[in-house]
Amino acid sequence: MNPKRILEGLIVIAIVGGAVAILRPAIRAARDASRFPDGPYGELIPADAPQESRRIHHATGFSIVMPPNWELFEMPRDWELYDQHPVVQIVARHRGGGMRFRSLIAVEQVAPTATEIASRKRIDFHGHIAYEKEMRVQREFTIDDPAWSSYSLFVDVSGKWWLITFGLAKERDTLPPEIAAYLGTIRFDETANEPSIEPKPTAQSN
Repeated sequence: MNPKRILEGLIVIAIVGGAVAILRPAIRAARDASRFPDGPYGELIPADAPQESRRIHHATGFSIVMPPNWELFEMPRDWELYDQHPVVQIVARHRGGGMRFRSLIAVEQVAPTATEIASRKRIDFHGHIAYEKEMRVQREFTIDDPAWSSYSLFVDVSGKWWLITFGLAKERDTLPPEIAAYLGTIRFDETANEPSIEPKPTAQSN
């Protein structure tokens, strides 16, 4: 092959590669801005204590204080993994697309099975009977997948069952006290016919 053409080809490859390297941060920033346009990334374990000014009321009938720089994400009702019942997730803003969140609180209306009740510890949650499954590692870190640990709590509210879950993309066998404080702000109320109320924006960055 003509050495000149080889050199020209290498130059073209270098130019294209350089252009991609230069444009990649801008493309990523645009993608992130379109996904989370309202602020910086959220801490996986919020350092700030809950503030009532950040409480949101959801139409399904519960309220919670939102951690700074977290987002409300509602799972579609037709999402095949969630059995056609509403799933509301509050997630830490993160880099990248898709729904592989790194830290989340989920609230959904779903009743436990007798087996699930039997395997959990009964506790009181704001005057409601609840059944707790302590934080445990569900998946260890691998090259292909991040670690995943979770905590969950079934709550009986006047015959209606709710499931509260915290998930974290780290190996952790105890519920962080900072997260426990936010889970403790969950209240079940009579707002089922009201629209969702978005939290006030915060200027805090991480």
